Amino acid sequence: MMEAISQKISDLFNNKYAHTSIFLVDIQIQNDNKILVFADSDTGLSIDKCVEISRYISSGLDQTESILEDYALEVSSPGLNQALKEKRQYKKNVGRMVSVTLNDGSVEQGRLLLVDDNNIMIEQAPISIKGRKAKKEKVTFKNIEFDQISMTKVEVTF
Repeated sequence: MMEAISQKISDLFNNKYAHTSIFLVDIQIQNDNKILVFADSDTGLSIDKCVEISRYISSGLDQTESILEDYALEVSSPGLNQALKEKRQYKKNVGRMVSVTLNDGSVEQGRLLLVDDNNIMIEQAPISIKGRKAKKEKVTFKNIEFDQISMTKVEVTF
């Protein structure tokens, strides 16, 4: 039943927003019939837009033959504490510091530089190299394929 609700919400969302800058990130349905819908936009998502999406999804769910008798729906953009899930989120965060957990459990950190269909590139912190006269700093770049990534989070920097 939960899969049917998620599919219905996904269909409703994509029917209205497929050709816009707004995209669906995640749907979570909790045991107490609380439905969390996370959406984002290439340019940011306002509270007014979240309200619009919520009303649209609620209307569509209410027209469906009792998928849920009683539910609470919340629509928001994912917070910084949530992992990136969509490639569009990666593209939106180019230039920001990220922490990438790989499938083997290792973690790579650096500035997200590039995103393409298959991988990302991060610029890692400079490494000091002691030479004859002075320290040189070497910047390293790391390509990481999406299928190697377990989780990526944006790091908050001040």
